[in-house]
Amino acid sequence: MHSQTLDIKSGLDIISARLAVRQLARTVGLKMMDQARIALATSSLAYALGLDNGHKGQITIQRCTKDKSIGVKVVCTANAEERQDTPRFGDARWMVDDYEIVRLSPRQFRATIVKWMN
Repeated sequence: MHSQTLDIKSGLDIISARLAVRQLARTVGLKMMDQARIALATSSLAYALGLDNGHKGQITIQRCTKDKSIGVKVVCTANAEERQDTPRFGDARWMVDDYEIVRLSPRQFRATIVKWMN
């Protein structure tokens, strides 16, 4: 499955990732509202992970399939220097169909979201 990985170092990179997610969602055939939801959830995750505040990370986007469903999968990975708590993503959860956050190490988190075509 083809994927695109973007290095995120600033707010401008988050905006670029959001646009790339929206474009893929459009290409996959998601409805306009679902395109907006997965794009907004992507930027919300990136901001919650602190990727606009000097923390480095990556956003990987890809088309995904499950049974006969097609969707868009976004994986945000962040390296946080001093983060003690788990980031809160309340806004992103209601915008997507699948959602998972994993602490990979004391300083690294991975958040995965998926929006399926209805």
